[in-house]
Amino acid sequence: MKKMFGIVISMLAAISLVGCSSNNQDASKKDEKATVNIAISNESNAQQLDATSYDADIALYGAVYEPLVEYGEKGAYKPGLAESWEISEDGKKYVFHLKKDVKFSDGSDVNAEAVKFTIDRAKAKNETSDLQTLTNLKKIEVIDDATVAMHFSKISNQVLAELCQTRPL
Repeated sequence: MKKMFGIVISMLAAISLVGCSSNNQDASKKDEKATVNIAISNESNAQQLDATSYDADIALYGAVYEPLVEYGEKGAYKPGLAESWEISEDGKKYVFHLKKDVKFSDGSDVNAEAVKFTIDRAKAKNETSDLQTLTNLKKIEVIDDATVAMHFSKISNQVLAELCQTRPL
């Protein structure tokens, strides 16, 4: 019991010391690019960090991939890679309008063909998935370079929530 109490006191002391430290940055360094360090609990195997088929720590996916839709305040959805979307009255068709001038890390364009490829691939690699976006998806239609439509076999009310996930979509 004394050992546990000592560990708790040590942890509280360490936390309070970190909280009291100051973070003064030199104004000349504001234009420098920042480095993001991510602490993970195991080996990331970054060479295998494929959102459709590799099961790594979920925080790592969020640092690498950006979803079409994101969670906003109070349960609302907000734009991610899609700047806007419409849902048909019957709930079986979702049309996404992609942000323009967005690039992948290799410099290639994020466009409707890339979205179609990614979701088609996720559907093919996750045959036993219980995600409505994958199980109810009939087809993906590229309307133009910045517009993609997803057609579903039945009403799929979880699509926007599932598209907020960075894995496997």
